[in-house]
Amino acid sequence: MDAAFRARYQILQPIYGEFEGGDRIEFTAYDHYGTPKFGQHQQVMLFVTKIEGQWYHVKYQYFPVDPTKDGDWAFCGNPYGKSKGAASLHSLPPAALQAIDYVPELTFDLKKISEESESSIDDVARRFPSPLYATTGHNAVCKMGVRAQDLLELMKQTVLKQRGFF
Repeated sequence: MDAAFRARYQILQPIYGEFEGGDRIEFTAYDHYGTPKFGQHQQVMLFVTKIEGQWYHVKYQYFPVDPTKDGDWAFCGNPYGKSKGAASLHSLPPAALQAIDYVPELTFDLKKISEESESSIDDVARRFPSPLYATTGHNAVCKMGVRAQDLLELMKQTVLKQRGFF
């Protein structure tokens, strides 16, 4: 029932494990819902595993990440989000959240929420709560997030552990 996709990605920063294939990786991703949602993001933290010499994406597990002022990568969440795989900041442990300066500044268009929802003021407040975001005019600016290494640690304790990777 799953569709198989062959993907090739440039590795910007390895977070865990060994990969000797240079700065590009090819892997297979399976998705029951069509094209994998991680493909909609410019930069994404993917979880892949090698089985019998072939690389596979760990189904539905990814985080869109953005560059930070200090040269790291961090996840701001998916406040528009109804996609499988990419959590929102609200669903992550508060202890994992920290103030992050994204470069460039990471903004979300609040008009998009108004178009989707009948109760836009309540929906904006729910999806873009302070202090995670600062709302100004028709934009919300991400002010907090979870660094890539911390995301890995969370995944090692939860989904990746449940699936037998750790």
